[in-house]
Amino acid sequence: GRAGLILLISPLNPLLLGTPTQEEVRRRRVEVRETARRLRDTDEIQLKGNDFLPLLNTNLEPALRALEFHYQARTLRDCWMISTCDVQGPDGEVVKGSAWICPLLQKWFRALHPGTTIEFYYEGYEVAPRAYGQIWRKVDSIFRISHLRPSQIICDITGGTKLMSIGAALACIADGRNMQYMASDRDWRGEPIERGTLVPVLVDVTPYLSLPGADES
Repeated sequence: GRAGLILLISPLNPLLLGTPTQEEVRRRRVEVRETARRLRDTDEIQLKGNDFLPLLNTNLEPALRALEFHYQARTLRDCWMISTCDVQGPDGEVVKGSAWICPLLQKWFRALHPGTTIEFYYEGYEVAPRAYGQIWRKVDSIFRISHLRPSQIICDITGGTKLMSIGAALACIADGRNMQYMASDRDWRGEPIERGTLVPVLVDVTPYLSLPGADES
């Protein structure tokens, strides 16, 4: 368990098993997003943990499980959430980012753990979806200016876009920094198993970078 956790937040989408039809995907996506907006707009004191059950089996669940792991270890004190901002698509339509989801994840966690003193930070941590340089600087600044030591912070690279994961991983190469990935049970085809266990896998590249001759390879 670590005292500080950095999460990458993706635009909300359901995780569908098997080979669903396009109509099933569309319907489930609409249901999940409507539920999420309703929960976001509901006063926090009116919400219970069971209210968030429809958000299980979405791409928000790995972030919650990451929070749960470090919270249950009785070490977690601070959580930073890096999200994507709204951008204009090629047709001029505004593509909604994931910044609005951060307060929702905070509500979900607090509904499960009333009275928690975990501090959440997400305002000012929005980046463009493909701006991996921006996310590198955001993650790097957290490690550098936080009141916690770098060894007390871990960055979860499960969520976000692939470019966000790359940017975050690059910021974790510096000595003493670590990252994790939430791995799930999968079937023989590599598909996530329903009710499978999500567990964090430590990704520590320091031993490899410090090997003799590593800087020459």
